[in-house]
Amino acid sequence: MYRHRILTSILAAVLVMSIGFYWTRTGQLLYRQEQRFYMTELINTQVRLIEQSVNRAVTATELLAEVVEQTGGNLPDFGRLASKLQQGFDALSSIQIAPGGVVRQVYPLKGNEAAVGHDLLADPVRRPSAKRAIAEHRTLVAGPLDLLQGGKGIIIRHPIYVREANQETFWGFATVVLRISDLLARTELDPEGRKGYSHRLSFIHPGLGKPVVFSTSATPLTRDRYFARVTVPDSLWELEMSRSTPTPKWRSTTGYVASVLAALLMGWLANVLLRTPERLQRIVEEKTAELERLAYFDPLTDLANRRFLLETLEQLVEGFPRYGEPAALLYLDLDGFKEVNDTLGHDAGDALLREVALRLKANVRSSDLVARLGGDEFAILLRHTDSVQNVAKVAQKMIDQIERPVPLAGRSVNVSASVGVTRMPADGDSVKQLLTHADLAMYAAKHAGKRCYRFYESGMAARAQG
Repeated sequence: MYRHRILTSILAAVLVMSIGFYWTRTGQLLYRQEQRFYMTELINTQVRLIEQSVNRAVTATELLAEVVEQTGGNLPDFGRLASKLQQGFDALSSIQIAPGGVVRQVYPLKGNEAAVGHDLLADPVRRPSAKRAIAEHRTLVAGPLDLLQGGKGIIIRHPIYVREANQETFWGFATVVLRISDLLARTELDPEGRKGYSHRLSFIHPGLGKPVVFSTSATPLTRDRYFARVTVPDSLWELEMSRSTPTPKWRSTTGYVASVLAALLMGWLANVLLRTPERLQRIVEEKTAELERLAYFDPLTDLANRRFLLETLEQLVEGFPRYGEPAALLYLDLDGFKEVNDTLGHDAGDALLREVALRLKANVRSSDLVARLGGDEFAILLRHTDSVQNVAKVAQKMIDQIERPVPLAGRSVNVSASVGVTRMPADGDSVKQLLTHADLAMYAAKHAGKRCYRFYESGMAARAQG
C-alpha cells in the first residue's frame, strides 16, 4: 500500500511537471515566433521607409532638373523653389544647383557653406558618378560617402540639358543630398539605441565588392538578429536589426520553476489524498483493536475480563475430549477490601486492585490466565496441571503475595484473600460447573476464617444450602 501510494504520487508529480514543461516550451516557441513575426515586420517597415525617402529624394531631384530645363537654365528664385521642395519632400538635407558641375546655389545655406563652389567634375571622389550620370543621361545615386559639410550621406544627381540652337547641351546638375542621420530619423534605427533596437546598415562597395558599414547603433546586435536588403538606385544596402537586449531567460526559467513547484505540490496532494484512506483504515483498526480489548480486558487492571475467561474455559472444555488438557481454576475474593474503599476512598481502592493484579500476574506462568471478574473478585486459570500439590502451592503463594502490605494514601494497608479451587475434569466438565464449584470452594474458605484456600468437595453445595 505504501509503495503504491508513493509510486502514484511520483507519477502524478511527473505528469504535472511534464505538462508544465510542455506548456512552458510551447509558450517559449510561440513567444519566439511572435517576436520573429514582429521583428520581420519591423525590419521590413524600416526598409520601406528608407526606400521611400530615397525614392522621394530622386523625385525631388528630377522635378528640380525639369524646372531648370524649362527655364533654359535661368532659375530666378531658386530659394523659393528649393524651400517648397523641402517642405513637400521631407528628409531632404540640402538642395543644390551646379551649373557646369560647380555648385553655385545651396538650400539651406546654413551648415552647407562648404559645398558652395565645389567642382564635382574635378573631385576625384565625385567625378566618376558625375561623369556616369552625364554619359547615361539619367539620375544617379552616389554614396554613402563623406560629405563636405560633415557627416555621411547619399547624393542624388540629375544631369540637366538645355536646348540651344536646336541642340541639347549639358548645363549642369540638379542635386539633392540626404544625410544618413536625416534619412534614419523617420525610422526606428536610432544610433544611440534609445528606441530599444540595435542596427547595422551597410552597402556593397563597388570597388571592394564587400559590405561597408556606414551606420551602426551604440548597442551591439544580439544573436537574435534579422536581415533585410534595401533596394536603392545604383546600390545595394543591407540592414541588420535586433532588440537592444536579448530575450530575457526568466520567461522560460519561471515557467520551468513553476512546473517543478506545481509537480511537487501535486505529488504532495496525491500522497495526502492517497494516505487518507490508509489513515482512516489505521484508525478503524486501532479503534477496532481498542474495542476488542475493552471487550476482553478490564480497563482498570489491564487483566482479562470475565468474557475472556469464559471463552477460554469454553475452549478448554470443548477441546478436552480431543487433547485431554487438565486445568485448575482459582477463584479469589479479597478480604477487607470494602473497609479500604470506605475509609480511604475509591481512588485508593482502585490503586489497591491494580497492585493486586500486578502481583497475581507476576507470579504465574505465561501460559496461565489471570482475570478480574468484577469488584474485588479475581480468577486464575492454571493450564496443563493435574497435580493437587502444585495447585495448592500456587493458591498459597497468591494468598501470601496479596497479604504483603500495600502503601496507599500515605499509610500501609493490609488485605488478604479467600481462594476457591476447582479442577477439570475432576470437579466438572462444563464452564458453568467449574465456575459454580470454584465459587462454592471460595465461600468455604471464607467460612473457614478467610486468608486460606479450599478445594472443591462434593458436599459443599449441600452445606451452602444448609
